[in-house]
Amino acid sequence: QANASMQPHWQARAFNGRPAVQFDGNDRLDRGSVPGAALGTPTNATLFLVIKPSAADTLNTIFSWGSGTSRYYLHSTADAWIHFQQGDPALGAGWPEPAGWDDAWHAVLIRRAGPRLDLLYDGVWQSPRPMGGSLPTNLVQTLYIGSDAYNNYQTGFLHALLVYDRALDD
Repeated sequence: QANASMQPHWQARAFNGRPAVQFDGNDRLDRGSVPGAALGTPTNATLFLVIKPSAADTLNTIFSWGSGTSRYYLHSTADAWIHFQQGDPALGAGWPEPAGWDDAWHAVLIRRAGPRLDLLYDGVWQSPRPMGGSLPTNLVQTLYIGSDAYNNYQTGFLHALLVYDRALDD
């Protein structure tokens, strides 16, 4: 991000005495020219994160790549849903936010394996969801952490974010 005033803040002791990045709802980390093939196959990918989302925000975009119908997104919304999108947003899937989602630390794993989407939330598998769409691996776009191409910013803390280019097995 070119504007230093829009940089997230490093917190040395945010999560069990360990560091995290604090997002204030107007900042993000971004990296241009990221190929889709670096993030997953067209229908397989895994995201793992340790996060503390804030109830103060209505659209926490945690991770995003691309825009329009060529996107790869993870966000929680004002209507209390966790949404995952690959490709066309209309073909995405999601879950109601689990109890205690806001203002608390959580370990979250989202796994896309073909037409199936799984969520592991604080060690408990949630009901799988059908997943349509596909990741456009032939495109090169901007990767955002804490926002998206539409300036939907995250408020809260991020301790870890790992992106795997495959569906991890149990």
